[in-house]
Amino acid sequence: MSIYLEDEQLRMLRAVAAKDARFDGQFVYAVRTTGIFCRPSCSAQALPVNIEFFESPPAAEAAGFRACRRCRPLSTIAEPSAQILRRLLRLIEEQADASLEVLAEDLGVSLRHLRRIVQDELGMSPQQLASEQRLQFAKSLLLDTELPVTEVALAAGFGSLRRFHEVFKQKYGVAPSVLRRDPELNPKVPLHFTLAYKAPLDWNYILKAQRLHATYGLEEVDNESYTRLLHVSGQSAKIRVSLEQEIERGIGRLRVDTEGLRVHDLYPIARRLRRMFDLDADPQIIAAHLGENALLAPVIVRHPGVRLVRGWDIFEVAVATILGQFVSMSHARMLMRQLIEDVGAAPASFPTPLALSEAKLEGVRTTRSRKETLRELSRRAVSGEFSLSEVQSPAFLRRQLLAIKGIGPWTAEYIALRALGDPDAFPEKDLVIGRVLEKHPELRTPKLSPWRSYATLLLWKEFSDVFTKKPQKPAPAL
Repeated sequence: MSIYLEDEQLRMLRAVAAKDARFDGQFVYAVRTTGIFCRPSCSAQALPVNIEFFESPPAAEAAGFRACRRCRPLSTIAEPSAQILRRLLRLIEEQADASLEVLAEDLGVSLRHLRRIVQDELGMSPQQLASEQRLQFAKSLLLDTELPVTEVALAAGFGSLRRFHEVFKQKYGVAPSVLRRDPELNPKVPLHFTLAYKAPLDWNYILKAQRLHATYGLEEVDNESYTRLLHVSGQSAKIRVSLEQEIERGIGRLRVDTEGLRVHDLYPIARRLRRMFDLDADPQIIAAHLGENALLAPVIVRHPGVRLVRGWDIFEVAVATILGQFVSMSHARMLMRQLIEDVGAAPASFPTPLALSEAKLEGVRTTRSRKETLRELSRRAVSGEFSLSEVQSPAFLRRQLLAIKGIGPWTAEYIALRALGDPDAFPEKDLVIGRVLEKHPELRTPKLSPWRSYATLLLWKEFSDVFTKKPQKPAPAL
């Protein structure tokens, strides 16, 4: 029997109906008529009257249900396609001359399914992915070994030396032999891919949100794009995300240009960016649900395509949020700059929990108690008491945060929204949200779940200027 109250069950039914993968790991649902339990994102269909909810797979198994073979709720990885794509990249490295048919057979999937996964996740064909992988491998052989160019071509999976020359020169602008003679000509050709999303998407809002929270020295945001410096595979790299204007059948794409990344780095970066920009959300389902509220309905019409914009890293977001308590956004950014300059970090990296746990923070102009909160957060991150996992449940993250002195409900709620992209966060203690609730207490209704975070963003967009402006002093009498 389900342990959940009626309102909570209604929230979870909505998540299941939307097939929202962000709720995977928070609960599972079982279907009484089939005896099977699934993830919330499972593509299987079931009547609500036949559904029962459990807090975990073991609880569902104890009740006599068995795991779904389609969505594999017992697996620790919520994305089966992630496994296939990672294995594909390894196979391309191991079997450089294998055809796509052979690769699909080795992966245990159809060629059509393989094409769909690569296209959906990276916006390219398996042939393009394989070609990029082989070219990068060939370039490393040219620069790091003394193998003859012919053997390099064969080792990288090219059927002929002529074909290798053509593809290599087209990509890098120089012949393989020229690059070998003069390694300083090593071209840094951006590797790019695209990320699909369901329209609409408010790109201007995303850029504005990222600009307000940009981390000093690591992020830059202009009117068209978001840029992030990062440290991957032992070297500095850069990614730039911009909007592709073409939208077909309700599907749009973001373009991601990269420097310093290898092909097998693409998938984890792609997944992180999808989470950062909330590209897996279905804005039409969310808008239809929130639009049932009389206050939110016209706001949604004025602000279509709002997304839960997340930060790059959980620890980075938590530090920035703690520094930003009770100060303006511009002041918070200044404090982050002071912290980064005071603590220091490796190139293209944010200070580590270990470095911050031991830092005196003398160059950071904030209160003594807030510095101690940062150090305590860092110490817990080092010891493992504070999890930095991207797949932990928002409820677990809140419990960890509230156990730290100096972190209250608003901070915990805001970090859950900005760090994990919790779709149901609702910071009632927020200045703007609190004032809206005074005038519209009906917004406290559980009917807004499981997408109260989107309601929060819409209320911020609509009422921030109204409730944060200082009252004008009356003009002096003449």
